Amino acid sequence: MGASFPLISSLALNKTNQEGQTIGSILFSNIAGNVFGGIITGFILLSYIGTENTLLAFTCIGIIAAIFSARLGVVKIALKYRIALVLFSLFVIVIFFPGKGRIYQAIHRSPSLQDFKFYFEEGRDGVVMTYKKNNQIRNYINGLHHGGRPGLSFIAQAVEGVHFAKKVENVLIIGFGTGTITETILKTEGLKKIILVELNATLIKNLRKIALFKNVLNDRRIELINDDGRRYLLRSEKKFDLVLADPLRSTTSYSNNLYSHEFNKLVEQHLTPGGVFVVWMDEHRVIPKTIASAFSHVRMYNFFCLASDASFKSNDDRRTKLLDRFPLLQRKKIVKKIIYLGDQQYIQNQSDNYSINHDWRPVSEYFIGLKIKEKYWELR
Repeated sequence: MGASFPLISSLALNKTNQEGQTIGSILFSNIAGNVFGGIITGFILLSYIGTENTLLAFTCIGIIAAIFSARLGVVKIALKYRIALVLFSLFVIVIFFPGKGRIYQAIHRSPSLQDFKFYFEEGRDGVVMTYKKNNQIRNYINGLHHGGRPGLSFIAQAVEGVHFAKKVENVLIIGFGTGTITETILKTEGLKKIILVELNATLIKNLRKIALFKNVLNDRRIELINDDGRRYLLRSEKKFDLVLADPLRSTTSYSNNLYSHEFNKLVEQHLTPGGVFVVWMDEHRVIPKTIASAFSHVRMYNFFCLASDASFKSNDDRRTKLLDRFPLLQRKKIVKKIIYLGDQQYIQNQSDNYSINHDWRPVSEYFIGLKIKEKYWELR
């Protein structure tokens, strides 16, 4: 494709002596085509007709242009034969071109589930592929694994948040994933309202095709908001007894928006007295230290933290009632997932030589630099 600009310029210059004007016009058309082509393809075609249909349309246009502009050897082909050739070519292409989702299914990472059923949705905010077989679910957003079932780790986070929150009447959940946290909170005694904030509308649209998720999302206690979690909190004055965030990996671009000191302070402002913030983490020095910089009380576990401005007081009765809603074998596995490591002092000892995330100075988002530093301190 890089040869198209000099090739067109060479062909055009053979027919004119106005080199400057010709090159300028070609350059303008080239830039305008790239800009508007990207906008139209990315925001309109891919969103409304999908990848396969977009590729099919471009392929058909290319075939039509090639047949009508080419001489097809030394013999000049009559118009009626060109039309017949175009129609035949388009017929073959349309018949054999892959249908909706088939290209992504072919190139997508296998979920290692035999005889699974896949659900596919494509939109402005990404490509979502969900695989289901009985009670096993694997979910991918833009090729990256985001949630699955059975999700005992997600249940463990929710159970521990319920265990230490002063009350669990009004709850905020940032990021739906595959809904295990939301479903667990719905089982909690005394729950009145869940505000569920999910950025990816395509994810919700795809999951609603599965009865399990449709039933969860249709619960009358849930208010679903399609928005960024931080933006929602900036615009809202509501306060919550429990906030749970398991949105994305810390190495994802712009993840610091939900892992910075400033975001943690924003969550703090939206907690009721005795309210608890539950945050999943895939990094165990910078993130817990950042949380501890914003809250006066923190409990660190093997893969998540609890944070509050009030001292933690457990509610064993509420925890027991919630766990009793799960089968005995599953209940034992959930409890084994919960490994308490320590409080603020433990976090300080573990991350003394590490910085915290700030809005304009992210640390955990830059994975390679952080890993080099961790290796450096291990060798000392």
